Amino acid sequence: MFPNRLRTLRNDRSWTQADLASKINVSPKTIGAWERGTREPPIETITKLSDIFDVSADYLLGKTTQKNTISTTETDDILTMYKIDTRGLTEDEIDDMREELEEYNDFMTKRLQEKIAKKRLLRKDC
Repeated sequence: MFPNRLRTLRNDRSWTQADLASKINVSPKTIGAWERGTREPPIETITKLSDIFDVSADYLLGKTTQKNTISTTETDDILTMYKIDTRGLTEDEIDDMREELEEYNDFMTKRLQEKIAKKRLLRKDC
């Protein structure tokens, strides 16, 4: 899971392996090995990558589909955040709903970030 997540996050930013390598002081070949799954980064590097991509280490390692950790003081759960009534649903159905909402949340976040970036570019052109 880590190789795919790393490649996707890097590609989402239109960075080459060399671009990412320069940000964390490793060689592009090292990035390639991580993305192929033939090598794994040390924990310190996972922390750097989490910071660079603004995602949790758990997301990078494939332990969650949620990119950022939401504090339980903010919301107990994404279902609570969206005020979803789960009465009568099985645990599998609830898990499926959670996953769909997290994907939707990620999609909307990315969409809004793209809109903001476009507006900033338009302001620079003026």
